Amino acid sequence: MLQNKPSRSLSHHTKITDYMKKFIETNYRVSIPSSMKQSRQNKQNKSIDKTSNVFKVELPIVQQNVCLKQSQYNKQEKERELLILKALQKYHHPCIIELRHHFMNNNQTNLLFDFMPLNLTQVIQGHRQRNQEIPLILIKSFAFQLLRAITQLHECQICHRNIQPDNILINNHTFELKLADFSQAKFLFEGEDSINNVNNVRYRAPELLLGTTKYNNSIDLWAYGCVIYEMWTLNVAFDGNTQEEVIAEIIKILGVPKKHELQSMKSQFEDIKMPQIKKKEWEFSETIEFIKQFIKYTPNYRGKAQQYLNHQYFKDVLSGQIRLNGRELPNIKNLKSYELEILRFNEKQ
Repeated sequence: MLQNKPSRSLSHHTKITDYMKKFIETNYRVSIPSSMKQSRQNKQNKSIDKTSNVFKVELPIVQQNVCLKQSQYNKQEKERELLILKALQKYHHPCIIELRHHFMNNNQTNLLFDFMPLNLTQVIQGHRQRNQEIPLILIKSFAFQLLRAITQLHECQICHRNIQPDNILINNHTFELKLADFSQAKFLFEGEDSINNVNNVRYRAPELLLGTTKYNNSIDLWAYGCVIYEMWTLNVAFDGNTQEEVIAEIIKILGVPKKHELQSMKSQFEDIKMPQIKKKEWEFSETIEFIKQFIKYTPNYRGKAQQYLNHQYFKDVLSGQIRLNGRELPNIKNLKSYELEILRFNEKQ
């Protein structure tokens, strides 16, 4: 049932990347800053995110589009993002956006990636506007692909720290998913201090909201559960504009955290008086039961990403034959060898 089919050959990647490098540096290296400001007049440069310097660039000879991101972070953050992207390059993981080329221009780091037409926020908003649920099989396909990406990161000791629908890219023709934006990602090791002001507050794990600076990769799994909830209901799991508002929404579902839960989250506010809010229950469904695996106060109770790869929730996906309106969805034919080993190991447990 499980077959390991290699993705595109390295020669293909090298050929396209060499062309990207030559084309971009020849045509854009000098003119990027001015041309990007005038992207509406330039048919080859189209801004796809007006809040940051991320652009669609057309490569005419190979008839392929790429994404050009201009890093706006401080030197340490830029170096860390580039280091992580380079570390991930060797895996060519199909569910992680791959750095194809990078270069400096006017003291600005320019990163080139394959272009993806949509992000998950746009997919969710589109279904919400049409008052139309996302098909369950598509949710499962997206959830499985995203879990594969998280598993790969965690196998490399990388915590993404910014998993949210905006950073999950979708090909609306093939339904392929790729996790992107590694600007907040970090090689994370147990016991070390890290900043807690990461990710959008709505997807931020409770231990971060409660001030800990010693957390682990399970913050990605909390965010993962929030993303699946949003696909399922078309609503944000814990909506709020401030940390206090989001904590209040979490308490509505999980109740007030007990002392041992506060200790497990290494909260800086163990003695703080939590608001007494009437608890409510999420409506039962297969998807909600799966989500509950990740929406837990105690970080270690969320488990490890890899253990969920062959969860019963993904039974249809793992069958290798899933279709939506007659169109084949991404399946398990491109599983990596270590993913196959994890699946076989988990099956024996």
